Amino acid sequence: MNARLRVPATAWAVMLAPTLAACAPTTPRPATLESAGPETSTLGVIPTECLQSEDSAAPMVVDWPPSTRAALERRMTQGVAVIRLGCEGLELLENCRVQGSYGFVATRPEVSVLKLQDAPAIRKGLPSAGLQLIADYSNELRSNMSVDVATAIVGQRMTTVRAASPTDLEGQCGGATHFVRGVSVGAFAMKSGTRGQSVSAAQVFGAPSADSKAKTLYNVDGTLTRCETVEKDATRPPLECASPLRLELIALCDEPRAAAVDSSVVGSEGGRPAGGRCVPVNEARAATYRRACDGGDAAACFYLGDIVETGHSGVTQDHSRAAALYQRACEGANPPGCAGLAFMIREKRAGLANSVSGADELLKQACGAPGRADICARLAASYAAGTGVQKNEGRSVELLRRACAAKNSAACGDLGAAHLSGQRGLDKDSTKAVELFRQACDAGDAHGCSELGVAYTKGYGKLHKNFSKALELYRRACEGGYATGCAYVGVFQRHGRGGLKEDPVKSIPFFRRACDGGSAPGCSKLGFMHQLGLGGLRKDNDAALKLYRRAC
Repeated sequence: MNARLRVPATAWAVMLAPTLAACAPTTPRPATLESAGPETSTLGVIPTECLQSEDSAAPMVVDWPPSTRAALERRMTQGVAVIRLGCEGLELLENCRVQGSYGFVATRPEVSVLKLQDAPAIRKGLPSAGLQLIADYSNELRSNMSVDVATAIVGQRMTTVRAASPTDLEGQCGGATHFVRGVSVGAFAMKSGTRGQSVSAAQVFGAPSADSKAKTLYNVDGTLTRCETVEKDATRPPLECASPLRLELIALCDEPRAAAVDSSVVGSEGGRPAGGRCVPVNEARAATYRRACDGGDAAACFYLGDIVETGHSGVTQDHSRAAALYQRACEGANPPGCAGLAFMIREKRAGLANSVSGADELLKQACGAPGRADICARLAASYAAGTGVQKNEGRSVELLRRACAAKNSAACGDLGAAHLSGQRGLDKDSTKAVELFRQACDAGDAHGCSELGVAYTKGYGKLHKNFSKALELYRRACEGGYATGCAYVGVFQRHGRGGLKEDPVKSIPFFRRACDGGSAPGCSKLGFMHQLGLGGLRKDNDAALKLYRRAC
């Protein structure tokens, strides 16, 4: 039931194809990591010992898969992100949050270069991708290859939430241990180099030679030269310099977040409520939920059910027991408990019969509760597709309208799409669709911003064509984690629309970001650039074919 993104030690195969042309030189601050000793590394990495007992941590995430970094960015637009950190790795709980938001604090651009010169250094410096990289480049590393990592940090996304306890969590949060207090953002590049040979950041960011036949490591997100021009009073990082680089993690505390919200992002001391000690959620926390649930606390029954269903926090996974806990939560008027039980019934888990009417009734209960528009939106999708319930487009639209009226931005966007296409039994109405897309975008829905951008691009719904406005909306969509919005920014950059100068080279990072985020148009556009050798890429029909298949 829970949607999570896990980053195990061998999670990611590093991309090999060149993507960017060389950037202008800069003055790096070189650092060499000759061994695995933590005192020699400039990377804040996850140590080899377990971290679930740590109050705070600062892992570097440049070796996360692009899809996971995109999911983190998306989660941060909808609340404070929550993770699980333990021996098995770092896990983003995509459907869990703490109420709050992030602001951006710009800093003077900080450029650095790290040279990882042997296998122990790579394992330490790149905790997610290191082992896979060593396996992929074993022959090259035995000779004289190094892994060069360049970063350009331009600021931090910080939340005013200083501390959080399990009672502050919302959603599917089984096993949560930390929340993301802040994220250092900027651009990074990772490239194969030569052991003992110093390099500048610009050299690491620069694309490998198109004529090289050697096996080449190259992964980049962002543009170095753009990062170097960010103003100290900027209110948001530019798209070309907004990639997550390092997380600041604070452990969940053992007591409520009383008076723990800081009014000033800069210089605050997060992580400890007055008089309290931050204690990670673990087996003891599960025991606390158990006692509270036995005492009649419906919310505790739901949290314990979520932990038992997923098997986190030292608790044995048990679907039958989870269903019973969800039922107790639901009987105690806890909407998430009703929803949890409904989805277990639908999926016939724990030996439960798939009773459409029973699951439907539970979801109706959850949807009808104050502040649960998200459950209404999920139920609407089920009725539209006939998943777990009998297909009923009219009921689907009714639920979408209810959720949209309750300020659920995604529901407004879905309703707008139905009006635009004439689906779910609605007449086509582009004007109403534009109104709903605007409502969704204003409420923070990245997909809604992208659809509104399309309306300005094509000039429908009584709108005049306005490429500048469309570009602004595509940027908001891309920054909000909607991958196809990034593809549209790339199209505008490539063809010089919306006030941008035509530049195929600068369009490549947007197409790559879109494709890595699961956007079919992004993969298709990137495949086309590879096929024709545009934007500084060498012609590569094999790479193009793989990208077209991803888009298909």
